Amino acid sequence: YTIKLKVDRKTFVDYLSREGIGYGIHYPRTIPQQPFYRKLGYNKKFEVADNLAERVVSLPVHPALSDDDLDRVVDVVSRYRE
Repeated sequence: YTIKLKVDRKTFVDYLSREGIGYGIHYPRTIPQQPFYRKLGYNKKFEVADNLAERVVSLPVHPALSDDDLDRVVDVVSRYRE
């Protein structure tokens, strides 16, 4: 489940790690920021996409999680204070 953060992502994911909550950063950069596409001449700035690439994080939500696991994820995220 991907969320957009209003807080510093590095600080938030460090907190998740300390609390034992897995996470993913599935969209770390836009196409023009990827080396392969830069070599092809893609260099346009996409302000909204660039901003989102720096602010999204994916939380664990999948069929193998129990209701208790999901409650723990919600609890840990809800308790976060920067």
